[in-house]
Amino acid sequence: MAIFDYISIFLALITLVWSIFIFVKQRRFREARYMSFLTFFSGLWILSVSVTNLSYTPDLVIIFTITSIFTASLAVTALLFFVTVFRFPDKLVFKQNKVILLLVLFFVLLLIIVPNKQLVTNIEIYYDKPPRGQLGYIYGCYFIVLFLFILAKSGCVLFRGYKILNQRKKAQVKYISLGAVIAGGGGVLFDAIL
Repeated sequence: MAIFDYISIFLALITLVWSIFIFVKQRRFREARYMSFLTFFSGLWILSVSVTNLSYTPDLVIIFTITSIFTASLAVTALLFFVTVFRFPDKLVFKQNKVILLLVLFFVLLLIIVPNKQLVTNIEIYYDKPPRGQLGYIYGCYFIVLFLFILAKSGCVLFRGYKILNQRKKAQVKYISLGAVIAGGGGVLFDAIL
C-alpha cells in the first residue's frame, strides 16, 4: 500500500527538519549534537526505505536499498555515539568506539567498491506492492552482525553503572531505552514484517 510509504516520506521529512532544528538551536550541548545526528540519519533511513518501496526500476531499487543500508548503519553508529556521550560526557566518543568506527568504515567501503549488481540480486518489480530483492549473503550477514553488535554495545554502555546513577539519570536512561525500543520495533514492523 503506497499510502504508508507516502506517510513515511512525510514523517521522514519532518524528522530531518527537526534534527536540523535541534542541531542549530542546541549545538553547544554535546548530547544534543549527537542526538541530532541520530535523528537525522534515522530520518534518512526512513526516507530511503520508503522511496525503495515506491521504486519501479531495478536500478532505483538497488540505489535506494544500498542507501537505506548505509543510512541504517550510520543511524545505529550515531546511537552508540549518543549513548556514549550521554553516559560519559567527559570521554572522547571516537576514542571510546574506534573498533566500531573501523568496522562501520569497512562496511561503507564494501558498499562503495563492490558492484551494485552483487549487493542486491533477484530483484522483482511489482506494480501493486513494493519490489523484492535479496541482499548479497556476505554483505547481509556482515550488516546484521555489525548492527546487532553495535546495539549490544550501546546497551552495555547505557546500562553500565546503572545502580549508582541518580534518579534523574535513571529516568533518562529509561526514556532513551523506551524510545529505542519503540523506534526499533516500529522499524522492524513497518520495514521487515509489512
